[in-house]
Amino acid sequence: MAAADLGLAYLMLGNGQSGLQWLHRAQARFATAGAHDHLRQSLENELVYMEHAKNKSEAKSLRQRIEQLEADGEIVQTAGWFGAELTVCVSVVLPARTCCMRRGAVVYHG
Repeated sequence: MAAADLGLAYLMLGNGQSGLQWLHRAQARFATAGAHDHLRQSLENELVYMEHAKNKSEAKSLRQRIEQLEADGEIVQTAGWFGAELTVCVSVVLPARTCCMRRGAVVYHG
């Protein structure tokens, strides 16, 4: 989980390359360990980042991966992005960005 959190911190600071490297390492570990909830959360966070970065092809690929994991029964579909998991929204010192922390995960807005 620490690798995923580090990746999200890098993404929040605008270092996409390092952030995605750490997220992908964490995702590989989650998949190997069978930690499907953590894997889904990490994939969803990466999806939000890609949508925010307007990287449509990567976002589409991530959506397909999540859907395939759901179809294979490895992860269960969640009700929505926020639901009861939303804990706090904070403004960061980045131009016009707000992010929401969700169980250690970052969801971008703005």
